Amino acid sequence: MSLSLGPFITCFLGIAFLTGYLYIILYRSKNFFAYNTKIIFVGITIIFLRLCIPLNFPFTYTIYSAKILLPISKILYADSGILDYDIFDLFIIIWIIGAITKIVVLCHQKIQLHNYLKEFVIDEHSQYTEILELVQKYYSKDLKIAIIPATVSPAVSGILHPTLILPDNCDLSNEEMKYICLHEIEHCQNHDLWMKMFIEIIACIHWWNPLVYLVKKEYFLTLEVANDCFLMKTQPNVNNIKYADLILKVAKMSMFSSLPKSADTVHFVGKNSSNLKTRISFVLNQPEKKIKERPMMITNLLTLCIAVVFTLLFVIDPTAPISDEKKGDSFALDSSNAYLLKVSEGYEIYIDDEYTGTIKEIPEDFKNLKIYTNTEDFPNEDKQN
Repeated sequence: MSLSLGPFITCFLGIAFLTGYLYIILYRSKNFFAYNTKIIFVGITIIFLRLCIPLNFPFTYTIYSAKILLPISKILYADSGILDYDIFDLFIIIWIIGAITKIVVLCHQKIQLHNYLKEFVIDEHSQYTEILELVQKYYSKDLKIAIIPATVSPAVSGILHPTLILPDNCDLSNEEMKYICLHEIEHCQNHDLWMKMFIEIIACIHWWNPLVYLVKKEYFLTLEVANDCFLMKTQPNVNNIKYADLILKVAKMSMFSSLPKSADTVHFVGKNSSNLKTRISFVLNQPEKKIKERPMMITNLLTLCIAVVFTLLFVIDPTAPISDEKKGDSFALDSSNAYLLKVSEGYEIYIDDEYTGTIKEIPEDFKNLKIYTNTEDFPNEDKQN
């Protein structure tokens, strides 16, 4: 296995393909199936995980592309002028440093929000007993409620010990508050906070990749649309127009206020205007008749499998294969005709008892060759020259 540019290219194409497919589902499809859409995100995260290990595995098949990708590889593998690192090596180093920094900042934000919310958690003796009873009615597990003295968007935060966050002195009716609570409780029921945290960590690791931010944006939209559709189906008294008005109302109310950032927080209304528009469009255009979900599920699974299998089993590499003419001048290199001699500059290569060249480090393909530490250890004296 060796570090290569190939997995970067292959995974980038796979993610771009699934992101485009996801765009069709969210913005061109008239129907929304929450489970089906989330399957696509599973595939995208698998490919992002593959991208975390940019190595050519022994079982991968290489597809060469010399004309298009070779000029790019020449730039990336050019000498950077810093020690013995090429540009690609520096990119890997910067990538790792940036990822560690992002994860540290993410953890700090999570701790900061947790400490902030502790001051506003209510109990059964507070004036918000109606909200406590409503939450306990629809959610059997422990769910803390924090009433924030600001016009923030309702949200739910926390993976192990979730907290429902509500604004204080907001102009919401009991019915509207019920819909908001049910919406946020559904996030807890579906374990959306776990997946959101996972997506955020992936975004920290791949901070340099513009596609990861697009995927994160569309995933947050999917979570909200899924819960909106759930309320439309399970609550017979929910009016589509009134619910759309509620979304707009909360958006206007929380336009200029926000909570400290945290990876495990899902807001009822976010700051992205395009997501808000798409969400309202789904709410107002809910189909009256139930549409079969199975055909869409099969299509999504097939699309997902093709993309994931391709990125796992194939690698698009910019290195071109050796031509037949060059093969005629080449030779086999194995333990029967070659060996290495350790010298101060690195390792000298001997093929058929003749000196061929010197390398600084031993490549993976040379690991099976015998290594001598001095010429006296050679099989015969002729090899000393």
